[in-house]
Amino acid sequence: MVDVSQGNTKDQVENVVREVMYKYHFLTFTEYKAVLTKFNIAAEEVKGSHSGSPFSGVVYSATDNDDNKVGNPFSATLGKFAGSKALERKYQASKEYLEKSRPAAPLKRTINQAFAGATNKEQLRYNLFQSGIGVVYRENAVDRLYGITFIDHNTGVVLNGSRLGKEYAANAIVDRLENPQRYEHLTNTPQPYSVPQQQPHPT
Repeated sequence: MVDVSQGNTKDQVENVVREVMYKYHFLTFTEYKAVLTKFNIAAEEVKGSHSGSPFSGVVYSATDNDDNKVGNPFSATLGKFAGSKALERKYQASKEYLEKSRPAAPLKRTINQAFAGATNKEQLRYNLFQSGIGVVYRENAVDRLYGITFIDHNTGVVLNGSRLGKEYAANAIVDRLENPQRYEHLTNTPQPYSVPQQQPHPT
């Protein structure tokens, strides 16, 4: 977790990015940046051209617990391990890992159980946190949910809800919270993950 009050922000960001690249498995930049938000880091893709040649990169910024950027951003100064080419290799490695491990079923069971007693997104977030699952909601200016990413801190698996099935996409999550009776058939398998000893903050 990056804490700018401790100083050495660049070193903190570098250490977290290294750990995330090593531990977590994700297939897109959206999923990657979702993980980083749990450690107080924002990431943005930068694309353009120079002398007629296209280029791409990643800019990282430290954030506070409310996801507000703090201090100066970091880009290539973090090293090649944090750049676009490294991410492309990571996406391919994650694809191979996920095809072999097939983590969707146990993750869906944990998510289904988290809906018990949850009537809003924050209660769902808290319930998931208790089982070691982080969630990132993507909302527009009027707080309409248009995207969701689930982060299993136990296994390192990171998946957008739509990858798990239509019942786990953003629109369905809202409907499940408002009309739980429609989804009772999904909540009958009690096998939650164990809670890890240390987890990022649940925001």
